Amino acid sequence: MEPTRSPREHGAILAANQAFYRAFASGDLAALEALVAEGEVATAHPFRPALHGRREILEGWAEIVAAGPPAIRCLHPQVAWLGEAGEVALVTCLEDTGADPCVATNVFVRQRGAWRLAHHHGAPLAPVFLPETEPGAVH
Repeated sequence: MEPTRSPREHGAILAANQAFYRAFASGDLAALEALVAEGEVATAHPFRPALHGRREILEGWAEIVAAGPPAIRCLHPQVAWLGEAGEVALVTCLEDTGADPCVATNVFVRQRGAWRLAHHHGAPLAPVFLPETEPGAVH
């Protein structure tokens, strides 16, 4: 079976990805909990050890937002489909943090009709790979 690639599903994945960043940036732990998939899940934030399992991930996000919700937004998200039945999607993007940008990978799985986050990985982006905003300008 070919993976689902309908515009509606593409939009649903991007909406789930945006919901993740909106919840993270606002420190909405209940929304983050609702977005995290059941089963095997993991996350890796920049300069922190990888976290595994829902409880550990949610505790890690709680620790981060306790210091003040991060100023973060997703730029240039791109969707790739994984799995034969279209039940897994990968979103890559740049994370604008107001300081040093990161590159991120978010893996979503379809569970009970909704796209839920199974893995998040953010990593600092080397300055040489930053997108140009003006000819010749790198920031």
